[in-house]
Amino acid sequence: MSGGTAQEIDPLSGITARIFVVAVGCVAVLSAGVLTALNADEIVSPALILLAFAALVAGFAYLVWSADPYRRTVTRARYGVTYSLVLVAAILESSGQLGRDTNLRNDWGPIVVALALMVSGSYRRPAEIVLRTAIAAVVVAATTALHTGTTDLGELIGSVTMSGTLVVALGGGAAIFASSLTAALRVDRRRADEARRNRDVRDRRRAIEDFLGTDIESLRRDVLPFLREVKARDVLTDDDRRRAAALAKSLRSSLAVSLAEEPLERLVDVFVDPLAAAAGLGAEQRTALRTVLVHFAAQPGLEAGGLSLEFVRESGRGSGQAGVRMTGELTAVFGPEASPATGIAPFVGLMQLSFPHVDADTARNTIVLRFVF
Repeated sequence: MSGGTAQEIDPLSGITARIFVVAVGCVAVLSAGVLTALNADEIVSPALILLAFAALVAGFAYLVWSADPYRRTVTRARYGVTYSLVLVAAILESSGQLGRDTNLRNDWGPIVVALALMVSGSYRRPAEIVLRTAIAAVVVAATTALHTGTTDLGELIGSVTMSGTLVVALGGGAAIFASSLTAALRVDRRRADEARRNRDVRDRRRAIEDFLGTDIESLRRDVLPFLREVKARDVLTDDDRRRAAALAKSLRSSLAVSLAEEPLERLVDVFVDPLAAAAGLGAEQRTALRTVLVHFAAQPGLEAGGLSLEFVRESGRGSGQAGVRMTGELTAVFGPEASPATGIAPFVGLMQLSFPHVDADTARNTIVLRFVF
């Protein structure tokens, strides 16, 4: 990006820049045609004027083609072709009036050269534009000196100044425009890059928090300081390797516990557990219960708010158990057209493998699974 042109930094700017090139090219060709018609009596060589006009049209037509923002960029060589053709057009046009246009330079050569420099602000670097402006000013000054045919220094300076002012003004303006435009684009690009980096950091942090849960104190307390310390030393020792292995083992254990202790209330619409009995479920029991809940939640016809899970404490009876026991009741309510009992046998079997006692009731459009743990 450093040292690039405005089009190279921001390719989308080439869309509006090309419209400007087309407009300026039309103005240049139209101005050349009108001035040629108005000053026809000053033409010495119509052939040179025609060649000059052809070079002018070819130069701007090539620039319009080169400025297509969807397929190409205006490189130094491509702009150089346009610049050279326009300079040649100015020299040929001046030569076609040599000897008659002596009192006042009213030809169109300096005008089209200035216009060609003006459109370069979006495509070339400021230093290059300044150099081309100086070359153009020298060419215009030389052709003006040939036309005046005077040895009076003051008159010669006046003629050169009049013919070269427009070239220097528009060329210098194009260089200033190119410098300010590229500087503004670089600032915008840096801001966009910084915003993207900050967004990436936020997204990564959010992903970590979503993965680990809201409590990532162990990660901040142990892992991150260790990584900063290793980065600051820029050396990895054997102790660092052993510590890294221990931290990795601890982090994996933390992740396993976090995943195993996923709150079951996130999977149901109604959750009742006044005694926090769900905390006493084993890993196998929790996995089985979660599997059944996910299955019911994915079934078509499940009523809105129809999935509930309730834990209660009751005295042991009916199944040969004595004393106080914890029971759970999973309820899924379906619409009148659903068939809730279809395909639930494997899931009831899964629950029976994980819990000591499971009852299934499929009365009407409701499935109720009662289990003891």
